[in-house]
Amino acid sequence: MKDRKWPDTYYVNYSRRSTRKASTDPTDPANTLTFLHSNVPVGYNSSEMEQQQLKQLEAVVSGRVQGVSFRYYTRQEAQRLGVMGWVANQRDGTVRVMAQGSDSILSQFIEFLHRGPSLARVENVEINWVEVTKKFTRFSIRWL
Repeated sequence: MKDRKWPDTYYVNYSRRSTRKASTDPTDPANTLTFLHSNVPVGYNSSEMEQQQLKQLEAVVSGRVQGVSFRYYTRQEAQRLGVMGWVANQRDGTVRVMAQGSDSILSQFIEFLHRGPSLARVENVEINWVEVTKKFTRFSIRWL
């Protein structure tokens, strides 16, 4: 059996109950399609992102941040905001985050890192702004 290459995005037109590619114009009133699955976060507009300067941060979060689903909820928040990058547990008990996005989106993401999920107890968040070396295409959980 040949390997199939699946598209990054699936669309469903609920008004016609058919599957097809969506219009690329978000202002098109005829575009009644809804994302079912996508590597592109909801509300993400690539032209807006390109207009704003892409920034990258590296964060180390300490406290009670392992064993409390911190990585899972960090990925959920990153996907909600449209942040790209990764999150990983470290051997010293901290969590390391590499994130890319616009200033406004990263500031919201930093607020989340200071709060964390309900079971976490964040004691400190070290933020280092670094130069963008490669552009991430999604936000993932890594095992280092």
